[in-house]
Amino acid sequence: MIFDHLAARHQVTPVMTAARAAIDQARRNEQPIIKIGNEFQPRDIMMNALRRHAAMARWDPGFDTDSAFYLPKWKSDAFCNPALDQLLAEHQIEQLALAGLQASACVTATVKSALASGLRVQLLADAIACRTDASLNRLARQGAELVRSSPIPASTQP
Repeated sequence: MIFDHLAARHQVTPVMTAARAAIDQARRNEQPIIKIGNEFQPRDIMMNALRRHAAMARWDPGFDTDSAFYLPKWKSDAFCNPALDQLLAEHQIEQLALAGLQASACVTATVKSALASGLRVQLLADAIACRTDASLNRLARQGAELVRSSPIPASTQP
């Protein structure tokens, strides 16, 4: 999990705790875990500068797991990387449970693409930082399901 929005700084500890609980539950359920990291193109000077100077822009090693797949993204939407669609298809994943920062940016962009692709989306509300619940509620109205990170229903298994 990458923390790169200062507006969500006060939510880091509870979000990390909830995300770790979700990862632990996914491991117990033998569900695939996909980590998405911000890796901007070298020519993207502005985004790289912002990321380098953000206190929370580093991958937290507490989220490392040998069984997880890692995919980089270079835009807000994780689906900018075609390897994500390929990975989901290869593992017959039809439902995603999402955690992350910031609900109004990367989470929203990724959810919209997932829903447009016909995937079912669960938003782990306690594992997503946001200034208000407005972004999460808007995504729920668009078709995402709001849930708590623990326990993750077994129905998320492929």
